[in-house]
Amino acid sequence: MTLPQILSCMHETAREAGKRAIELRRQGTLDERRKSDGSQVSRADLEAHELILKGLSSAFQGVPVISEEAPIPAWEIRRSWPSHFLVDPLDGSKGFLKGEDEFCVNIALLEGPIVTAAVLHHPPSGITYGAQRGLGAWKGGIPMARRTQFPSPIRAIDSRYHSSPKVEAHLKSMGITETLRCSSALKHCRIAEGAAEVYVSFKGTWAWDTAAAQLLLEECGLQMVELETGRDLMHHREDLFNPPLLVRPLGPDPGV
Repeated sequence: MTLPQILSCMHETAREAGKRAIELRRQGTLDERRKSDGSQVSRADLEAHELILKGLSSAFQGVPVISEEAPIPAWEIRRSWPSHFLVDPLDGSKGFLKGEDEFCVNIALLEGPIVTAAVLHHPPSGITYGAQRGLGAWKGGIPMARRTQFPSPIRAIDSRYHSSPKVEAHLKSMGITETLRCSSALKHCRIAEGAAEVYVSFKGTWAWDTAAAQLLLEECGLQMVELETGRDLMHHREDLFNPPLLVRPLGPDPGV
């Protein structure tokens, strides 16, 4: 299967999952509850997970899938995988359950430790963002421009529900005075489109929240790095809970 065919399958799988989530919300049959870590989950998350697992397992037999809504296999099992998928079936559950539209379906394909293909599907609009390593990114099938010019001062985007005084203080220390708000991985789509240049997170994100977004950003001229070291954030690792991270313009001197 060629990479364009792989991406087409990922897109269709994400689209079906998103369609089902919207159907369940419209029907009012979400059966919301809280997981052991206190985060919200609903029937929409679980059914989207099952649809994605079925679609990917059928099309890519033998390629493992790690999803937010399933137990994570032990590192001893995962570490030698030649490839696997990282999936968030419904990113932005809090807003989704409030009836808001800032949620998406994230699917990333990793070959070894590297994300090579990604889709982020926004069910309310039907728009899918996608990226292929080294071959660019697109929005709704239209190629996205690679960002090479950035405004001064740069702008930030922050989580609508998970911001903190620590994040706000860090952005202030960077000289940033304009901050947009957005939920889910859509915030990374907004950065890729040109609405902002910086995102900072100190806690609360997992590899399935950021893997697809990382490739989209990189193909649009930005990078996602560990805040403390400046190294590219890796998504194939033992602990899938992300360290503090930073999104910034790509380059040897990104200015942040």
